[in-house]
Amino acid sequence: MDGENKKFSMQLFLGLTVSAALTLILILIFAIIVKYANLSDGVIKAVNQFIKCISLFLGCFFCVKEGKGLFKGAIIGVLYFGFMLILFSVLGGGGFSLATLLDGVLCLTVGGASGIITANVKK
Repeated sequence: MDGENKKFSMQLFLGLTVSAALTLILILIFAIIVKYANLSDGVIKAVNQFIKCISLFLGCFFCVKEGKGLFKGAIIGVLYFGFMLILFSVLGGGGFSLATLLDGVLCLTVGGASGIITANVKK
């Protein structure tokens, strides 16, 4: 693997790792809050989506370097979606549904947008 591909792969790996780690930390904190607060399902779903978006954005922001921001961010979004789908399926069961598909589209979109923002901010 040449140097450019190695940098590219490392950015993807780090972006996925940071995003997933942030998600797990924030989900654990939120789970503690949910345990003691009487929150509706709508609030829980909204906060979970926000946690995914902010984690994915920060993973891209800290790990994507200049150039090909859309491409790198979109790949990180897809990898993140796949990793989280597998992880939460193993932990809590569940199957594939329209909501899962929409979640994948959200991850792809947020990842791509984050990559664009990051690549242009870091110039």
